[in-house]
Amino acid sequence: MFKSSILCMSILVLVLGIFVFKTSYDHHKFSKELVQLESQIINAEENIHLLHAEWSLINSPKNIQALCQKLLPELKHTHYQLASLRHLDTIAFDSGATTFASTDMIQTASNE
Repeated sequence: MFKSSILCMSILVLVLGIFVFKTSYDHHKFSKELVQLESQIINAEENIHLLHAEWSLINSPKNIQALCQKLLPELKHTHYQLASLRHLDTIAFDSGATTFASTDMIQTASNE
């Protein structure tokens, strides 16, 4: 009886020791993974911040104007591009063949 209880206790201590060792090993492994993931998150946040700065530079009106003047110098503005919504039905597209919109559509849009 005494020997069997010692044997059961020894097995229980061995199983608990293995469990504690495995738990400690997993904790150490997950801690390293956590540090690596936090480093990746910080790098991603820095990249996002850099991309926001680049986007605001690219999207600045001065840069867009400079790019338009550089890449589209031969395009000229026409009176079709400078029309208001009130005059939209009177402006013909393609030499008078088609109109942009009817007067009803313009009145509906201006009422909203």
